[in-house]
Amino acid sequence: MSKSLEELILGAENQAAASGAVRRAVERADAAGLPPAYCTESGAMAWLEKDPAKIRELHRAAVQEKKLQDEEHRERHRQILKLLDGPQGDWIRQKAHEQIDKWERNKLCIPRYVYEWRRWLAMPPAFLEAAVLREDDLGVSMRQNSPFDHSFKLVEPALSQAGQDRA
Repeated sequence: MSKSLEELILGAENQAAASGAVRRAVERADAAGLPPAYCTESGAMAWLEKDPAKIRELHRAAVQEKKLQDEEHRERHRQILKLLDGPQGDWIRQKAHEQIDKWERNKLCIPRYVYEWRRWLAMPPAFLEAAVLREDDLGVSMRQNSPFDHSFKLVEPALSQAGQDRA
């Protein structure tokens, strides 16, 4: 079983003390009437929103943004799949297999992605395309953990042009 970040940073003897300190800090902030806060990835403080309508609006915006990102990933993979039939196809496949081997060798991702990407890359082109472009949770997560990162620079100009054509 893997250790939590708290377990990695703090020894077992300090975990209870750290949890208590956080709980006391929250209680003091509540007593002072301060809104709850959290630290963002950049290290800046952000305040939690208490307005239910605002929370729903923020959630809708986040869901929409995620959909746009997922569609961009899907389109990027669609372009890569087109290149697999061309002169760059062997290089793209080779690099994808090298990436998968690296994931497995260095335990960089869960085995499911290693297994599925190897299985998908062994499929005939039409089946590979259907698997990679599927719109369900598996398709989304597989594209987010793609062995084609090395090839995305090959399709970026085409994606930029496609975005300009839609605008």
